[in-house]
Amino acid sequence: MVDNFKIVTLNTIAKITRLAGYEYSSYWEEDPNGKIIALRGYNIGKNRLVLNDIARITNELSLKLKRSRLSKGDVIYPCVGTIGNAAVIEIDDKFHIQQNIARIIPDGNKVNPYYLAYYLMSDKGLDEIKRFNGTSSQPNVLVGSLRQYNIILPDTGNQQAIAEALSDVDNLNLSLEKLIEKKKAIKQGTMQELLTGKKRLDGFEGEWKKNKLKYYINEFIVPMRDKPKDLTGNIPWCRIEDFCGKYLFKSKTSQGVSIKTIEEMNLKVFPVNTLLVSCSANLGRCAIIKRALITNQTFIGLVPGNLVDVEFLFYYMQSESEKLNNLSSGTTISYLSREEFEEYEVYFPGIDEQRNIAMILSAMDLEISKFESKLKKYKKIKQGMMQELLTGRIRLV
Repeated sequence: MVDNFKIVTLNTIAKITRLAGYEYSSYWEEDPNGKIIALRGYNIGKNRLVLNDIARITNELSLKLKRSRLSKGDVIYPCVGTIGNAAVIEIDDKFHIQQNIARIIPDGNKVNPYYLAYYLMSDKGLDEIKRFNGTSSQPNVLVGSLRQYNIILPDTGNQQAIAEALSDVDNLNLSLEKLIEKKKAIKQGTMQELLTGKKRLDGFEGEWKKNKLKYYINEFIVPMRDKPKDLTGNIPWCRIEDFCGKYLFKSKTSQGVSIKTIEEMNLKVFPVNTLLVSCSANLGRCAIIKRALITNQTFIGLVPGNLVDVEFLFYYMQSESEKLNNLSSGTTISYLSREEFEEYEVYFPGIDEQRNIAMILSAMDLEISKFESKLKKYKKIKQGMMQELLTGRIRLV
C-alpha cells in the first residue's frame, strides 16, 4: 500500500449492530407522535438523511432497543435492496434505525466517521458488496459479512483532510441542487400565471380565445400499431424512453427504420416541429421533434397550424397533463384517442403573445439546464476525487 495507508477489516475499527428480527416482531410499534425518527433505507442518502417521508417511535421504545438507537458520530448503512449509501448521524437522541440498516459505531481513535461513510459509498466500497453478494439478484449484506469488509485506511490526519475535501464538494452540490429546485419552482409558478392568462405580458391586451385543439392543429398523426422487425435503418424509431428535455432528435439506443420499411409498412413519419404528446399511461408528456422520425403507438403527433407556436404548445400541453390524465381516469390504462385530442378545449392568446410566453419559459429552461450541467460536472469531479483520495493515489497531507 501507499505510505501511511493500510488495509483493515471494518470490525477492527468499528462496532456493527442491527435491529434484531425478534426485537422488531416483539416490540416494534410506530407512533406518529413519537419523538424519535425511525429511519428506513430510503431515508439514507449520499452522506445525508432524506427526511421527506419518516416514521416515528416513542423515546421509551427507542431506549428499550439500545443497540439500534443512534448517537452522534454513528454511521448508518442500508443492508438490503439499494445498497451503497451511507450517512453520519450528527445529533444525539433523535434517530433510531429500523430493520435492514446497520449501525456502525466507529472507534474515534482509529477512523473518522465521515471518511468511513465516504469510503463505504466509493467504488472500492461497492466492490466489497460484490465480493459478498456475487450471485444475489437483490444485495443483502449480513452483519457478519459487513464486519469483514476491507477498508483502505490512511492515518487520522489524512482521513480528516479527505473527509473535509469531499464534504466541501458535497456542500457545493447540495447548494446547486437547492438552487435548481428553487428555479424549477419559480418556473412552475410562472407557467401557472402565463399559460392561464392570469398575468399578461406588457404590450398585450387582446382577449384569449377558447377553442377546440383541432382549430389550431393542421394534422393529428396517429402511429401504426405494428412494430418494425428491422430497426437498423437511418430514420430514428423513438419511444418514451428517448425523451430527454424539450426536443427529440434521435433514439438513445440508435434504433431506426429504412425508407423501404416505411413504404412497405405504410408507417407514419412525424415531420420536424411536430409536437409529440403521450396519449397512453403518462399523458401530457411532450417533446418537439427536431428530425423526421417514427414512433411507437404511445404517442399522437400534433402538427401546428399558423395560429399556434409549437414552443408555446409544448409548455401548454405539458401544463395540462393533470387534466389529460383525469379525462381517462375511468380506464385501467390511461389512454386518449385522436378524437378526444381533437375535441380537447384550449385557451390561447394571439400568436405574438404565445411566442413571447414561450421565449420567457425557454430562457428559464436554459438557465436550469446550465445549472444541471454544472451539477453533473461537479458530481463527476467528486467521483474522481473519491477514487483518487480514498486509495492514496493523491495525498492531501
